[in-house]
Amino acid sequence: MSLSLERERLSVCASLFDGTGKQAMDSEYVLPDYCGEIKRILKCTAEPQLHHVGKSGERLIAEGDVRICMLYVTEQDTLDCFEQHCSLSVACRAGDIPSDTVIQTHALTEYVNCRAVNPRKILINGTVGVQFRVLQAKDTTFIANMKGCEIKTAPVAYSALHVLAEKTFDLSETISLDSAKQPIRAMLRASALPEIQSVQCVENKLLLKGTLHLEAVYLTEDKTLCSFSHSMPISQIAEAPGLNDESAPAVRVQMCAFYVQPKRDANEEARLLELAAKLQLLIRDYSEETVSTVSDCYATNGNLLPVFSKITIPQRMTVVQIKKQAELSVEIGAGKGSRLLDLSILKVHTDVSFEASALLLHHTLLVAVLYQDEAGAFQYLEREASFDTQESLQCEGEQKELEPFVQIRLDQYRLTEDGEIRAQAEVFVEGTVSVSQEQTMLTDATLEDEPSADQSSLVLAFSKKGTALWDLAKHYQTAVDAIRYENALQEDVLSEDRMLLIPSSN
Repeated sequence: MSLSLERERLSVCASLFDGTGKQAMDSEYVLPDYCGEIKRILKCTAEPQLHHVGKSGERLIAEGDVRICMLYVTEQDTLDCFEQHCSLSVACRAGDIPSDTVIQTHALTEYVNCRAVNPRKILINGTVGVQFRVLQAKDTTFIANMKGCEIKTAPVAYSALHVLAEKTFDLSETISLDSAKQPIRAMLRASALPEIQSVQCVENKLLLKGTLHLEAVYLTEDKTLCSFSHSMPISQIAEAPGLNDESAPAVRVQMCAFYVQPKRDANEEARLLELAAKLQLLIRDYSEETVSTVSDCYATNGNLLPVFSKITIPQRMTVVQIKKQAELSVEIGAGKGSRLLDLSILKVHTDVSFEASALLLHHTLLVAVLYQDEAGAFQYLEREASFDTQESLQCEGEQKELEPFVQIRLDQYRLTEDGEIRAQAEVFVEGTVSVSQEQTMLTDATLEDEPSADQSSLVLAFSKKGTALWDLAKHYQTAVDAIRYENALQEDVLSEDRMLLIPSSN
């Protein structure tokens, strides 16, 4: 007798590598002549931007630049801004990475310090990092059937990954400021938030439409603070082998880099803005499938050595794409007569919990506040704010997990007379709620010491009510059907105590 193993595959989205590469900043700068002398530094930011991500040998590489921006008060008690770019090149050793992978990155500033050596010279030091994550559609092999021995099978439902694709693309546009606004002296900050509005799937392709919401704050030539907002359309076609008209994939659009560069118009006034963005589109699609797995096995002629392994598989995957409106408040203790100049988000952290049929999200924000106090002095503060959002979720299972991708845009903020900032928040959440299970599966089997000749016999055995025929057959290394035949049984579990004739080859 010999074994014939029939193998099948489970396709899942596996994270092959998670790691962070870092780059230190330690630079000295002298302010250009057009910048005023420093009286007091309000804030300094370092914004890493990624132009290229790839791999070289066993290393993951990210290249780009860091935009350093210092906002300060001059000796004349006016606002001024100094901007500088430095190169960014981060590598992270990741071992042997296959070619059919998707590399996700997230650039972040760990810390940045700025110190004025004298009114025209500053020292900046800090650390920026790039988080790398490598995803791959990975197959796990198991044995679905085995000829030459007795097996017991069980169905297992799971979400099979059948599409994992990405595309990096660029957007650019040149716009002109309203003629009523003053020309630009320097950009203070700029942010971009992509919003997906429609996704259409056709054979092996994804058609995406959306909007890139842009916001910027700048200093004018007369050193007043102004802001503008703009929207750029997103329209992309991405190759995604495996998609069809019935697909409902999880889609994520993430910013890699964003630039706003002032330019002079025909009148030599800085009223033009060159906008440029680099974004990454990530596509994952799942299908609900059921596979048959071997839960128990034995040989009737020889010694079977099965190998069972515990494999964690996604049992159900539910795509979540949420757009919500919320309100938040920030206490800054500003006196009556103070004036709010700018409110921006520095960091976002979201905690996830599940309750009955609801998804609960608790968002904690670190916000930057720029304002003028009642005496007219410029003040800068960083404060935490938090709020909750909730979404109904029809997803059964005890062990739910969600790694959310959260973007928040602040709008319509104001400073109240009691020193509290009230703001409207627009929240975008994308992710996949997974319900995973640890399944024991047969992954290998061998047969040893196979006898060359069999001596069959009948054994008389007393068996109790509730005994499973499978357990009896496995104990005596015979077939369940053979026990049924010898005893004229139809049932799988004995309904009463009785004597049984057991065919045995031992």
